[in-house]
Amino acid sequence: MLLRNKLLLMVIMIISALLLTSPARAAMTAPDKLVQDTSDQVIQNLRKQSNIANNLSAAYQIIDQYVAPNVDDLGMARSVLGRDRWMAATPAQQARFTQAFKVLVMRTYAAALSQYTNERVRVLPFHASPADDRVLVQTQILGDGPPLSVNYRLVRLNNTWKMYDFDVEGVSMLRSFRSQFNETLANNHNNIDALITDIEQHNLGKS
Repeated sequence: MLLRNKLLLMVIMIISALLLTSPARAAMTAPDKLVQDTSDQVIQNLRKQSNIANNLSAAYQIIDQYVAPNVDDLGMARSVLGRDRWMAATPAQQARFTQAFKVLVMRTYAAALSQYTNERVRVLPFHASPADDRVLVQTQILGDGPPLSVNYRLVRLNNTWKMYDFDVEGVSMLRSFRSQFNETLANNHNNIDALITDIEQHNLGKS
């Protein structure tokens, strides 16, 4: 159920960067500068890890400490499941799905973090009005091969910029997971409990 490894690697560098940023700093910083400054900070920290590829537990600790507390678990879970299915689910199912999806995303981030191989991030010219509450920050990931396009969608909430989706070479994270979940639901007669169990089993390494 995980997205392509290389796609994940490209994504983790800025996702972690954005979520490592304190609300106060995020409130004071323009979205493009926020992405550039904090991605640089995360890359510097990654370069200090001498053997991150063989130390997945260290990646999990970083994610748990810095990323997990700053993710809108409920909002992302509701969006990826879809409004109709979310509304049809019981509160218990919503809570269980939210937790399972959160673990899936955190595991995905940690796996990508452990694959860092000296890539760099370049933020492209940014265009937005000061009054905009939703913005798009376009970046390129620079490594050994051709640059990869990574775009981040941010929303302003309580004077703080929060990421709510991203795409790599036009592939949206939420849409990718939604497509996978839709396939699972189609194969299980729209049984949300079966979907949740499938995600939970994957999180445990059993699928």
